[in-house]
Amino acid sequence: MAVKKRRSKGGIGITTRGDKYEATYTIPKSQRVPGMGHFVKTARGDSEVEAIAALIDKLRRENTVPDLPGAVPASQEKQLRRWLGPDGEDIKGTRDPDDKNYLGPLVSDWTEEWLTRWMDEDLQESSKDIYRGHIKTYILPYLGHYHLNELSANLLLDKWWRPIGALRKVKNGVVTDQPYLGASAKANVYKTLRLLITTAHAKHRTRVALTETLIRKPVPTRPETQRQVETAAQHLQELFMDNPNKEDPKWSLWMPSLLGIRISERLGLEVDDIDLNADAGPCIYIHQQLDYRKADGGWYIKDTTKNGEPRAIPLIGLFLEAMEVRLAMREEWASRPDWNPDEKFKNLLFLEPGGKLWTRRQDNPAWKKYVGPGIRGHLARHITGHMLAHQGVPLETAMGLLGHKSEAMAHYYRVASLISMRRDMEEGEARRRPPAPVISFTPVKRRA
Repeated sequence: MAVKKRRSKGGIGITTRGDKYEATYTIPKSQRVPGMGHFVKTARGDSEVEAIAALIDKLRRENTVPDLPGAVPASQEKQLRRWLGPDGEDIKGTRDPDDKNYLGPLVSDWTEEWLTRWMDEDLQESSKDIYRGHIKTYILPYLGHYHLNELSANLLLDKWWRPIGALRKVKNGVVTDQPYLGASAKANVYKTLRLLITTAHAKHRTRVALTETLIRKPVPTRPETQRQVETAAQHLQELFMDNPNKEDPKWSLWMPSLLGIRISERLGLEVDDIDLNADAGPCIYIHQQLDYRKADGGWYIKDTTKNGEPRAIPLIGLFLEAMEVRLAMREEWASRPDWNPDEKFKNLLFLEPGGKLWTRRQDNPAWKKYVGPGIRGHLARHITGHMLAHQGVPLETAMGLLGHKSEAMAHYYRVASLISMRRDMEEGEARRRPPAPVISFTPVKRRA
């Protein structure tokens, strides 16, 4: 006989069936698409956590929920200041509502209001999709059935924070010991709920505000250590600059990576973005990305950079040579009779022979094959920061080249500064010490 646990509307329910647990989620009516068949989804596991993980994996495979969203730009945190009231200050901790008997709206109803009224209309659609994905996948199934004034630090910790932290990846139907959400993804989900609750806290005078005094936000760490970055930098230096194979088309394809250009920005470069006759000298103009969004029909050109600001990067030495090689190659390909690019992408620089679109799906495995294992594509940006710091390029210049608004680049400059200080101290120590006495020896003649 099945033993059921109480499940409020909108949440994930758990039913024990023999020695198995069954997780059940009813897709809210507002989220059902026309023609949707079964809107009650179930999955089983050997524990509550495994059942929930299997259920979410099933929902994702059926496209009921979106893929794991990417990072929320740090600049979005500034939106809070516009949403919090006339003083623009974050309200800490908890407070009593005006009416202690007022439960407030359901979290599910409030999120719908937040998405339609409070989310910044000027946000890029990809950023809006991130918020929607966080809410739909990692907030509503756990908290959607609670009223805002039912939320407390303990409830958030027990019913939301610990359960999403306990989710594990499912591979070939088997629950692994790998966390479903890494520290970075979990931190971004935290930011989204904080926006929702803090906005309600300020605008509707609800009881709780999600601050780090209640639940500490996880701090993502770099996936590579500094030593690994240094080793990878030496390898890429040798491969692309010291001993390059310039006859290989992949050399000119990835050479811009060592200018710190993001993968999506590099793949979004157009022929006209390479200006060899600029007044200030040859440069690359970064102003758009090749991105993927199902609602836009798949791959499309996003007419902005990640931080929203275009930038120009000077081309010198091998970087200039690589772009000249690529432009000549691209021109030759375009003269062939089989050249037939998609009209939307016909101006892109990095197309395949024949004009077929070159995307991350081709770029990532080809990069790994070219550079070897253990060096992901995005690591090239960190390597660029490492190289610029050790070359003595000013931090402000490096941030401009890589399109950084935050102080993330300062990490490499602290390391470079430490190395420089050690070198200076060693030189000072050598000057301080008196020279060692010179001892001469007179050879002794041995008797015959």
